[in-house]
Amino acid sequence: MAHILVNALSLRPGGGLQVIMGLLASFSEDHRYTVIWSDARSHEFLKSHLADRQNVTFQCPIGVVSNIKTFLWQMTRLSAYADKISADLVLSVNHHFPMRGIPQVIYHLSMLRFERPVNSLWRKGEIQDRLRDWRAAKAIRHAEANVLESQFLSELAEKR
Repeated sequence: MAHILVNALSLRPGGGLQVIMGLLASFSEDHRYTVIWSDARSHEFLKSHLADRQNVTFQCPIGVVSNIKTFLWQMTRLSAYADKISADLVLSVNHHFPMRGIPQVIYHLSMLRFERPVNSLWRKGEIQDRLRDWRAAKAIRHAEANVLESQFLSELAEKR
């Protein structure tokens, strides 16, 4: 029986959270899952859909914080947290985070990260978009496994 840490810290209702909920609903009863969250709406959404799953627990290791604090915690503390709870595998959406010895599976959701045209740095949100693009490309290279939603997305990622 494996212990799988599901990183839902930066997910909100819709999109990636919907994917996580669908995956958890169909994952084997033979394993144990810990879902970490930082948004109360996300926690309620997942809990309401997975209330009957005895092998799924929810934890909020950092409290409700800003996006930047959540990102920094994931970059600096997620690995130690996964080790502390004896996780055998970490599942994240779109992003790879430094892990010491714990395999990481990344579920890639956004095609924009692999085909978005580069705009002027002065365009509102461009720096944030470039950082996301860089992190998505890093995830493709560094994760032990990448799950892509379609062959189309897989081909875009391969070109990137």
